[in-house]
Amino acid sequence: MESKGSARAHRFVSELERATSEYFPGERYYWRAVVAAAAGEKPRAIAILREGVANGMGSTNLAFAGWGTAGWVSLHADPFLASLQSDSAFVALLGERL
Repeated sequence: MESKGSARAHRFVSELERATSEYFPGERYYWRAVVAAAAGEKPRAIAILREGVANGMGSTNLAFAGWGTAGWVSLHADPFLASLQSDSAFVALLGERL
């Protein structure tokens, strides 16, 4: 049986998957990756970040939660993504973006 917190997280992710924003194109990918990382789904979190890159995440100059070069640099220390920081695939993704 799914816990209330888990059910809320799944609803939140479903809403993010439908969300769009012309101002912060990567925001929905970032937060989906945060939820996946928090759930211990590291490969899924990294895949979501890669999907975000393919769909415009990091294409603006905004240094907010992963957007723009300064944001990508700060992702290595992002507390929401701490569980990914030692993962070689995550490190490689950051290296690709800098």
